[in-house]
Amino acid sequence: MHHQWLLLAACFWVIFMFMVASKFITLTFKDPDAYSAKQEFLFLTTMPEVGKLPEEKHIPEELKPTGKALPDSRLIQPLVYMERLELIRNVCRDEALKNLSHTPVSKFVLDRIFVCDKHKILFCQTPKVGNTQWKKVLIVLNGVFPSIEEIPENVVHDHEKNGLPRLSSFSDAEIQKRLKTYFKFFIVRDPFERLISAFKDKFVHNPRFEPWYRHEIAPGIIRKYRRNRTETRGIQFEDFVRYLGDPNHRWLDLQFGDHIIHWVTYVELCAPCEIMYSVIGHHETLEDDAPYILKEAGIDHLVSYPTIPPGLFQDEDSCSDCSYHDKPGSSLQTLMPEGKTLFPEIFQTNQLLFYERFRVYQDYILADCKASEVNEFTADFLEKVLETCGWRAVRHTNVFKVLVEITNVDFAALKAVVRLAEPYLCDSQASTFTMECMKELLDLKEHKLPLQELWVVFDDSGVFDQTALAIEHVRFFYQNIWRSWDEEEEDE
Repeated sequence: MHHQWLLLAACFWVIFMFMVASKFITLTFKDPDAYSAKQEFLFLTTMPEVGKLPEEKHIPEELKPTGKALPDSRLIQPLVYMERLELIRNVCRDEALKNLSHTPVSKFVLDRIFVCDKHKILFCQTPKVGNTQWKKVLIVLNGVFPSIEEIPENVVHDHEKNGLPRLSSFSDAEIQKRLKTYFKFFIVRDPFERLISAFKDKFVHNPRFEPWYRHEIAPGIIRKYRRNRTETRGIQFEDFVRYLGDPNHRWLDLQFGDHIIHWVTYVELCAPCEIMYSVIGHHETLEDDAPYILKEAGIDHLVSYPTIPPGLFQDEDSCSDCSYHDKPGSSLQTLMPEGKTLFPEIFQTNQLLFYERFRVYQDYILADCKASEVNEFTADFLEKVLETCGWRAVRHTNVFKVLVEITNVDFAALKAVVRLAEPYLCDSQASTFTMECMKELLDLKEHKLPLQELWVVFDDSGVFDQTALAIEHVRFFYQNIWRSWDEEEEDE
């Protein structure tokens, strides 16, 4: 009987120990799909890495320990952002990926980060994810404009007027202080979609008229990476992919300068292994991510994320900073010429912002030329970007409009060689401008018309986008900036 009681006690002891061990194992090795695992994972991701100062934690109020269980629906969204941070930290800790995941926090990186001191926010700009909207948010937070609706479009990207200081403008001590204590975020996008968007935006359509992509960067890539040397077409996507896939393409990037920001990795842009970001948003889920970012930064009661323009997520051809969307094949808008005659649509180019025009004049067309060299520099510029024939235009004067076809370009004279298009289209206040009269006028001018008088007819192939933009820049310069006496002044 004594042995039976001992055996029974031993059984109860074994069962008790098994229950304790089971409970310990459950707490230590939780099922990653269980709610308890999510709760443990949440607090794990908020711990600072060894060797780095702890920064201000931004744990949502509803996730702070209260002793009460919360419904799963309230945990799903915040956990997504925590999982993104944990994924980055795992990659950063992987020694095998160290050469790909780590980069110095150089001036190149600091130039990408915009600062809002008033609300202690840092935003790292990554192209092709709709940065215009976030810049507007920061402009309002910095007090430059009272509301997003009042911000002129030409101010958003003008860094002398938008009141958005870059982190690189501060001293080393001030930089470190902000990196350690401010709320920091950036937006990413599917890398393959981003590359395709960057290629189309810069090398195919180029809506913001940045000719250096086609005429400086593209030839450099073609010379190095095109396999068929007899191929005469412009840069193709396969050339672009070979360039990006070459681990030794960095020397070429040095020649291209900051223009590479549209396709370099997020590591190179924002250094996420060196800078501990508070939130990482996704371009594809921005409608959900934007409100969460504002809430986590503590500014959701001060400003709302601007309405996302139609096409920002669907139109991969458009520039992420463009505020307009139009016909496929061109990121320019179109305009139907006024008058009694039904002319074909022409490119609408007067919506270009002044800072965009100024950048082209300063960086590409005129640079540091002297007053006496303006015509020569303009001719050299046009020779690089203009299609010499095959396009049509509406000649627009104060008296009449007529449709012409361009057969050649006299770059030195800044004129196009034209002939009347078929069918003959002309609109004027007088009925005397018959086809015969117009032919006589062209004969008197030797069939050469000033480029400033020509408005390029829209073509959905995208081939003549650059031609239309180039002529617009020349027209605007000579009509609004250049004066007849400028050339007579002595060169400084």
